[in-house]
Amino acid sequence: FLAMLETAGIDYDGLENRDRYPKRIVLPHNGSEIWFRDTQDIGRWLGPDFGWFLLDEAGEEPKATFAGLVSRLRLSNAGRFLKGILTSNPPHERHWIAEVFGTEPGTKLVGRTKFQLIQSSSLDNPHNPDGYVDDILATHSKADAKRVVEGRFGFTADGPPVYPTFRAEWHVGTPSPHSD
Repeated sequence: FLAMLETAGIDYDGLENRDRYPKRIVLPHNGSEIWFRDTQDIGRWLGPDFGWFLLDEAGEEPKATFAGLVSRLRLSNAGRFLKGILTSNPPHERHWIAEVFGTEPGTKLVGRTKFQLIQSSSLDNPHNPDGYVDDILATHSKADAKRVVEGRFGFTADGPPVYPTFRAEWHVGTPSPHSD
């Protein structure tokens, strides 16, 4: 995020510098504050009102983290611009992200709240190093590569495999009728 501000030529003042990086910055041109926090103990910093939030690697977070952040989207100065943004590799199809946003790109309306799912492929990222996608394809199962490279929701079975060489991409599917 800081690299994006620097690339765009946006000045900021770093506050609460730890580990060589600011944990809080202020944008002098409009007085906005941006906090960078981990989510290990999210309850510790859910007091203030937020105008927006970004939750990176959201697939690794419980739904309670998302719900807590959404409950803080009430900064009066932000008014109609209140937004939450999640980034994640697509999780399995029964994950809370799929439950909230759906599994197909588009906008889902729940009451007056809009949830928009944007899917993208690693193939569309011009900043990936050479060989990145090839490395993913060489080291991941076909199902996992489809999830990571194509940006598709995946399937994760509960429990241990029922057969020692079980592979979801071979053994799971819709049976076709046979006429003998």
